[in-house]
Amino acid sequence: MAIENLHMKNHPIMRWLLVIANLAALPVPAKAQSQLDSGNSSGPVASTTPAQSVLDYTRPTETTKVHNYLFDAFGPYPIVGAALAAGFRQVINASPEWRQGEARYDKRFGSNFGIAA
Repeated sequence: MAIENLHMKNHPIMRWLLVIANLAALPVPAKAQSQLDSGNSSGPVASTTPAQSVLDYTRPTETTKVHNYLFDAFGPYPIVGAALAAGFRQVINASPEWRQGEARYDKRFGSNFGIAA
């Protein structure tokens, strides 16, 4: 019975989460390719030397690796993700022993951020 009440209480929230997840999964529309020669196509085509490939891989430096790690662990995305998860867990009262309130939200946020980091 408690599970049914919990499900019914969170139904609008779950619906919005599903809508957001579906919108995030939509494919990005492709852009049209531009034509190289927009003038008269009846004349001869000038030969060009092939451009250097921009897809050559360069290994990241140690500084770049550390910067990427710190950004991924403590940057804006983990903070926002932890805040959203804490807000959601506050609404559904997950971990009920923490109860409700601002101090309890802080506890949930710290827990979620620690897990993400």
